Amino acid sequence: MNPKEKAEELLGVLIPFAEQLLVEHGEFFPFAGRMAKDGQFNHVAGYAGEEQPPSDEIRRLIEAGLREQASRGECDLAIVITNVSLTDQETGDTEDAIHAAIEHRAGYFADVFFPYSVSGGSLEYGDAKAQPRTPTIFEEQV
Repeated sequence: MNPKEKAEELLGVLIPFAEQLLVEHGEFFPFAGRMAKDGQFNHVAGYAGEEQPPSDEIRRLIEAGLREQASRGECDLAIVITNVSLTDQETGDTEDAIHAAIEHRAGYFADVFFPYSVSGGSLEYGDAKAQPRTPTIFEEQV
């Protein structure tokens, strides 16, 4: 399985969890998943010592932990999931999106955004957007 296929497999676990949190709570704190060389998957979360910490702080904690694990060779793939707002540069319109920051040791780095709206207790998606990513977890691979 190539790095993109592995990322899609892990997204297949992480995105439904984000969907569930959005439908039930209307939001979520950043969380992640990682895959070891043997294909074993683990959920990853961060705790900043307070009940409602800023999401950026949680994301940085998660990335730091994953970076440490990656440097020790404990994971080949990491995906950090955050809830973001996207702004259209031309119109100024904003939309909510699930952001998947994907990094694979083999050099596959992508930011994928899944725009969504919650209506009547269900999630409706717009068109996904993807772009290359500058790695923060597998920095040594660049």
